[in-house]
Amino acid sequence: MRTQTHLTSQIFININGTAVSRGVMAQLAEVVVDQHVHLPDMFTIKLHDTSLDLLDGGPFDLAKEVEIQAESKTGRKITLIKGEITALEPQFREGMTAVLVVRGYDKSHRLYRQTKTAAYLNKKDSDLANEIAQQLGLSAEVDTTSTVYDHIFQNNQSDLSFLMQRAWRIGYECFVMDGKLYFRKPPNNGSGVTLIWGQDLLSFMPRMTAAEQVDEVLVKGWDADQMEPIVGQANSGRLYAGVQEPKDGKAWGHEFGTGKKVIVDQPVVSQAEADVLAQARLDEISGAFVEAEGEAYRKPEIRAGKIVSLEGLGERFSGDYLVTAVT
Repeated sequence: MRTQTHLTSQIFININGTAVSRGVMAQLAEVVVDQHVHLPDMFTIKLHDTSLDLLDGGPFDLAKEVEIQAESKTGRKITLIKGEITALEPQFREGMTAVLVVRGYDKSHRLYRQTKTAAYLNKKDSDLANEIAQQLGLSAEVDTTSTVYDHIFQNNQSDLSFLMQRAWRIGYECFVMDGKLYFRKPPNNGSGVTLIWGQDLLSFMPRMTAAEQVDEVLVKGWDADQMEPIVGQANSGRLYAGVQEPKDGKAWGHEFGTGKKVIVDQPVVSQAEADVLAQARLDEISGAFVEAEGEAYRKPEIRAGKIVSLEGLGERFSGDYLVTAVT
């Protein structure tokens, strides 16, 4: 966005449900929104404020609700973030100029403010997600899990950190977006945005690596009731970019010989739990076969946790990618 006119015509800010005035928008210098599937969404607003009017009496203040929208190419307003102001950072610079920096997060940051210790008996992970979402007053989209655990311990953790840990063990995603808790399998289809290199995809920097790809993952534990070892095993990763490369990471890994990852530091109490953990870790490894960063022009539809289709990148790198972070 090269000019102030471009910025103010493409970005819209509401404070406590009311649009910021044109006069305030004319002082706007920069707006940044960060989305991440594993962290609260964050925003930064920078405004020229040499007279200190915004600092002392402007619409921005701690705890106020903020909605930031961007305009798509078709003129449709798309909400980038709904959050609340958590910090004001005025910058008093040399030459008697001042800038007001406003920072905040989406409301999921509140879920990190309190830790607790709790025990859950005879629960599935999906049961925990639904129960905690209800306690927090959040709607939920939860993919049902199958393993029932005799005992699950929340060890002085915030509810969201606890659920993220449980999701990591079974290869799920856990995040909050627009007031809804998601506890689900990573999506592998359903792209709603297509980017073409040379048009709306300005730059793209992928990396394909077979350095850490393995043939299998083993999880080893001990069954205290039966007094026998538990060995979970996974041989085929199910999470990787949907590119047109004919060989996946496991096949390329064979070029360097056989590889195996053994996990012994994650306690498991059943064969089913060990198998799920092994599959989750292999999916994580296979998902790192192709990773990338890119830059697109005026595509506010792109959201963390969604899939984008990329074209014009040759046969090996064109395809579908899961977005994990957006700025």
